[in-house]
Amino acid sequence: MIEKHEIGEILREFIIFLQESMDFHKQDPKIRETFSDAVKRAAFINHSLKLDEDRYVIGLVGASNVGKSTLLNAMFGENVAPRRNGPCTAVPIEFEYGTALNVRVYFSRALNRPVWNCSTPDQVHERLSALADDSGAEQSRMIERIVVECPNPLLETGIIIGDTPGFGAAQLEGAEGSHEEALKNYLANSVFRVFWVVLAEQGIGKTEFDFYEKYFQAACCDIIVTGSEDWNAEERSRFRERFLPKLKNPQTRFHFVSGKQGLNALKRNDQEEYRLSGIPALRDMIINANLPKNYLENIVADILRLCEDLVYWLNQYSRKNRPPIHGWWRPDSLFRWKTALFGNPIKHLIDNELNKIK
Repeated sequence: MIEKHEIGEILREFIIFLQESMDFHKQDPKIRETFSDAVKRAAFINHSLKLDEDRYVIGLVGASNVGKSTLLNAMFGENVAPRRNGPCTAVPIEFEYGTALNVRVYFSRALNRPVWNCSTPDQVHERLSALADDSGAEQSRMIERIVVECPNPLLETGIIIGDTPGFGAAQLEGAEGSHEEALKNYLANSVFRVFWVVLAEQGIGKTEFDFYEKYFQAACCDIIVTGSEDWNAEERSRFRERFLPKLKNPQTRFHFVSGKQGLNALKRNDQEEYRLSGIPALRDMIINANLPKNYLENIVADILRLCEDLVYWLNQYSRKNRPPIHGWWRPDSLFRWKTALFGNPIKHLIDNELNKIK
């Protein structure tokens, strides 16, 4: 049986090996960029390994005012997600399954985790507003996250949906834990998978792309395009063709939805309109996005898939260009890699893949 610590040990060594290989090819930007991408993927696999296996968190991430809260309410079928304004919304708000509607606050500098029972979603909003009004910026810096427990079918499989602070938002004056810092920490320490929310009429700007590349690229294969209810198939196709090449991930999927259309359809009990909003299909995808049972085996499979992709690219490069005169690996790095962690079962699998380089 594969042990978690064995995977962690070899991943740390492999990341160093890839980083040194990237630096070794500083004269060839194409090879360097490929190794850079490999480092990012390996780092994200290592990040996933360090996360809590008992908390499969899906983060809804996006710039400010792209409609994340409206989208969440359309998926929940009730107005349980508050609009993000005020100091306390500078922290992630997690929605997880519970038999009653409760709000729990986790503080970074206190043992106490107060819980408030709420009878209605309006009381949830009132409690969050009270937290903001009572605590102000000073206490909001101390809030690590807020958890809303609710008996909603969307959460019954055990997934946790994280409604995150919008990046690009105004910062809290004098607060160390700004909107973006809170988001960066949350992405680094809690989130397994990211659904990126963008606004149809705005597209994806440079600031959004930069944040994506730095902080959640490896965790994101799904982009939710909100406010696209009036778009026909041709307009949606143009959006894909415009932005997919910039994402460096051909597996990226675009989901065109309208939270407003979905909420209005629910109010009128119009099931066909609700289907056309794209919300039901998105709900089904999130419900089925739970952490695989064979968690560690999937981590190893991700490592080997990375190796396969790297070997394929290097072999293709050799066919189209001359291989590097000094080889693919720095000699001292290769020696250290070959002698590191002898007997580690995952290292043996990685070496089998790397030996396929021609």
